[in-house]
Amino acid sequence: MSKSVLITGATRGIGLALAQKYVEDGDLVLVGTRDLNRGLDVVDELRADGGQARLLQIDLMDHGSVMQAGQWIGEQFGKLDLLINNAGVFDDHDIQASHEDSESLHQTFDVNVLGTYLVTQQMLPWLKAADDGMVISMSDELATFANFAASTPTTGLGQRISRMGVNAMTVLLQNELQGEVHFRAVTPGPIASNPARKGAPVATAVDLIQKIDQHKESDWDGKLIGADGVLPF
Repeated sequence: MSKSVLITGATRGIGLALAQKYVEDGDLVLVGTRDLNRGLDVVDELRADGGQARLLQIDLMDHGSVMQAGQWIGEQFGKLDLLINNAGVFDDHDIQASHEDSESLHQTFDVNVLGTYLVTQQMLPWLKAADDGMVISMSDELATFANFAASTPTTGLGQRISRMGVNAMTVLLQNELQGEVHFRAVTPGPIASNPARKGAPVATAVDLIQKIDQHKESDWDGKLIGADGVLPF
């Protein structure tokens, strides 16, 4: 049975690959992007072979656009089956925690935590209206206390604390809305999502996210999921 899927940051990398896969599976994909021109091109590509895709302008740094996106989904569909919080800032520069730039930290936190939260918050009424609504948010296995204790990291402060915020959000929202919406965080590991990054193929992340989507049992709710299953926070 087809479903409605909103993917933020859906015009490149993992987001684009997810959009292509869900359209291929017969689902309606809402292409979330702040770049309208690129978004229109992606929607045209997804529709080329008869796929269902709609463009949704949404900028995690523009709270007004997030609210408008939620209102539009409510008016157009009245429900949302799956929200994939894919858009985010990847802060991978090699700077010691004590020398981190405040502006970089501010932007990383605003996008990865506040932006992700606001998108999720605005979509909650429509996720609740779905039969089995789910939120899957991008996180990072490095953003756990278990990893800190094992590797004693000293860099990547912005990425780590922002993704820890996503993990906390996942747990708290799940505790509040148990039985109404599934909330999960995902860590696919290093992915070669653009030419400058090294890692596994983008398909690795897509397969993992779809596996999480298809796992409807509650044992993964409020958890961080990696390739080998649930990871400790």
